[in-house]
Amino acid sequence: MAETKFCADMSGVAEVYNLIINAATRFNMKGTSLPRIVVVGTESTGKTSLINRIVNKDFLPSGTGIVTRMPIKIGLVRTPLDDPRRKESKVKRDDWAEIEHDSKIYTDFNEVSDRLREIMNQQAGAGVSNTPIVVHVYSESALNLSLVDLPGLVINQIAGQEKNIPEQIERMVTSYISDPNTIILCVLPANVPPSNWKARNVVDKVDPSGERTLAALTQIDAMVDGTNANDALSGKDLKFKLGIIGVCNRSQRQLDNGISIDQTARLEQDYFSQNYPDFSNTCGIKYLIKRMNELLVKKIKADLPRLMTAFQNDLKKIERQLIDLGVREDITPENRSKKMFEIISDFSKEYEKLIQGGRAVLYNDEEAPCKKISDIFYVDFERELEIDHTKNLTPDRVKRWIDNAIGLTPKILCSSAPFIEVCKTETQRYCDPSVECVVRVHIELLDGIDTCTRNVRNVRSAFQMYPQIEKRFREIITELLSDYFEESKDLIEVYIESLASHISGAHPMFANAIDVESKKIRDGRTVKLGNFEKSSDKPSTNQTQPAKQAPGWTISRKQITSISQESEPGMLEEVLPHDQSNRIMNKINGNESNEVFSDPKNNLYHGAEQRRNEQPELMFDETTSLIMSLVPKYMSIVRRNVLDTVPVLIVSSMNRKLEKKLAPTLNQRLGSLSVAELEELFREEEKIATMRQQLESQRKELDTMINSIKAISSKNLD
Repeated sequence: MAETKFCADMSGVAEVYNLIINAATRFNMKGTSLPRIVVVGTESTGKTSLINRIVNKDFLPSGTGIVTRMPIKIGLVRTPLDDPRRKESKVKRDDWAEIEHDSKIYTDFNEVSDRLREIMNQQAGAGVSNTPIVVHVYSESALNLSLVDLPGLVINQIAGQEKNIPEQIERMVTSYISDPNTIILCVLPANVPPSNWKARNVVDKVDPSGERTLAALTQIDAMVDGTNANDALSGKDLKFKLGIIGVCNRSQRQLDNGISIDQTARLEQDYFSQNYPDFSNTCGIKYLIKRMNELLVKKIKADLPRLMTAFQNDLKKIERQLIDLGVREDITPENRSKKMFEIISDFSKEYEKLIQGGRAVLYNDEEAPCKKISDIFYVDFERELEIDHTKNLTPDRVKRWIDNAIGLTPKILCSSAPFIEVCKTETQRYCDPSVECVVRVHIELLDGIDTCTRNVRNVRSAFQMYPQIEKRFREIITELLSDYFEESKDLIEVYIESLASHISGAHPMFANAIDVESKKIRDGRTVKLGNFEKSSDKPSTNQTQPAKQAPGWTISRKQITSISQESEPGMLEEVLPHDQSNRIMNKINGNESNEVFSDPKNNLYHGAEQRRNEQPELMFDETTSLIMSLVPKYMSIVRRNVLDTVPVLIVSSMNRKLEKKLAPTLNQRLGSLSVAELEELFREEEKIATMRQQLESQRKELDTMINSIKAISSKNLD
């Protein structure tokens, strides 16, 4: 490409430009928006031929239909004969190309074309892919340029293509040209009416004023007789602020005849001199390359402060990555046990801080496992235990439970069994949330391994360098936690079961609740009875006053007869003194006078009545109300106990055990390994060594570039 040596005498800005473009093509930096040229055009408008001429190599695949199916990032790097990169690549005089992730050095550019086609067939198939292919072309005569070739925009659907390929390509093009640091090279066919220029329509949406767009007018020599490109070359009715440059690519006949790229440049110059003399100085591939170079130099000069900041940030990132990877260590067999002990010690100390507390600032400001566990205990667990214990309590159901508990017993004293059964059932509802709490804490303790790896530099670098050691650490800790998890789960289940097995009213708060609720019910009863007595205090004057009778319940002959018939023999003797039972039986048999039955001392329930008078027993409906009011009060006490005790049991059975056993278990399991086993653990991954080598090379080149730019800038940037 001897014709392009017109910028050999570069200014300071051009030198800086070369350094930056070289960095962009060498490092393929992510996250740093570098000035570049993105080539946009409709398929079959000469876009691929134009890029081949800019690079001065026939290296891009060509053909009919959609040939370019993936973005191709092209770094054109000027490489003089004394450039040290020639020594690295072992190419003394020729030009060569490198394809990223491909170790081969290509000096035959037909092979580059074949390889690119192969990659696109593998990754894109019959469709298109957003994954870019990065190609570096090194040439003694080239100007440094950074280009991106994109799939051609589709106008007409082609049979066998996916229906949405035109939309996919347009979205891809739009995403690339939307970067404000991108210069758009819009390829437009002169033999097609401007109203049908799809590429211009897409570009106008992103750059409506044309501030970032340079137009290349192709196929001028293929225009219909009687028409010309004067209006287009003069920019009439077109908004391309960076200019419009006409070019004449090789025709198919010229390709068939073996016309070279250099020969095409001479033929092109003659064509414009003869047919467009007014524009001959601003048309042709040489002028297009020069204009592209000038635009990029200008862009870089304006963006230099931003770019320097970006490069320095990239350098810091690379240095941090190298620190994370760790320094390559040649550990002797004698020192491997010592090194293992150091890794175990560093990990154990920091891991304990993370699960118990003590490390304040973490990577990316993340929460420590101990903070997450605290939230599980005192936020999530408390919320999960907000259970409605009255949901299944209705008067009818409670009455039925009381009936079931009393059975055939007279409904004089109600059983406490319904209250106990309800509280047992409700207490057992705390088991599942409590076990789930154990599960979540177990997960956080396991995740603590990753947290420790991210936040402790020595541990991170050791695990990255020796992944087999990290694998063994995980296995041992997972095994320990698995045992502790089962113990903790069993402990929680036994604790909840013990709470359910003994429903006690001895708690001071609950005993007080019983007194308060019972008093409310009795006070309500007193009010009702008081109202009834006021209405019946005075007997009617027409009624005969009964004889004064001692307080108590009387039993009629019929009742006693019923008792005698339904009772087992000897029943009365069991509950009454011998003389009383005899007199009652005589009465039943007709051998005793009626006076004995009116005597309160001989009444079966005299003592019970007297006690009831001292503290009246609750009636059936009143007992129902009491149970419904006491269940939630009792369960609130149980809930508080569970909230206080479950975290203590979990921490003591998992966290504390792990804290005590972690370092001793790691030392026991890893400190007793054989020499061969330790050698295997301390074997560095090949990819880590390769990554370190690549990062070190990038760090060195980037640091050199930054210092060179500073040196040039301190002199003068013309």
